[in-house]
Amino acid sequence: MTFFRKYFVDTSGSHKFFFRKKPRPEPKTPNLNSADAPFFCSTRFPLQIRAGSGSSHLPESGTVLPIKIHRDEESGKILNLVFVWAEDGMKLKVDVPVVFKGEDACPGVQKGGILNKIRPSLRFLCPSEHIPSNIAVDVSNLDIEDRIFMRDIEVHPSLKLLSKNENMPVCKIVPTSLGNKEPIEA
Repeated sequence: MTFFRKYFVDTSGSHKFFFRKKPRPEPKTPNLNSADAPFFCSTRFPLQIRAGSGSSHLPESGTVLPIKIHRDEESGKILNLVFVWAEDGMKLKVDVPVVFKGEDACPGVQKGGILNKIRPSLRFLCPSEHIPSNIAVDVSNLDIEDRIFMRDIEVHPSLKLLSKNENMPVCKIVPTSLGNKEPIEA
């Protein structure tokens, strides 16, 4: 996405700057329709700020990470996106979504249990060039009452989990009825 800088001079001679959000087609333009996708706020995008409409002068450009999406409450349309600079080497705190894989092959689910997704995302401090778009958690070997803890998740060595308790579960297979670990007979 490209943002254009407009320069105005009013009659009193003071100068005013403002940024007008005006998308201009470019390769790797973020799809704002996918801003609801869980990976949107953990994906870096190139940003170019141009001197004016149609200008080829780039006063500033770099890589950014969306951190907040402001929406109209009634229509759901995006009103504002908040970005932070995310150049290589910068360390950022990022909420990375957790994706659960293998639920259909999970023995605990096949026995009638339910996958309780306790943590939909995990917060990491990581270099911007190593921000994962998501964390895949394999649940295909879990039985009823089994769980996966934060400490069990393998990530790039440069990522630091920002949690006071690494012994918290990310997910757990819970029985469908209390006290019964076998499927309920109909």
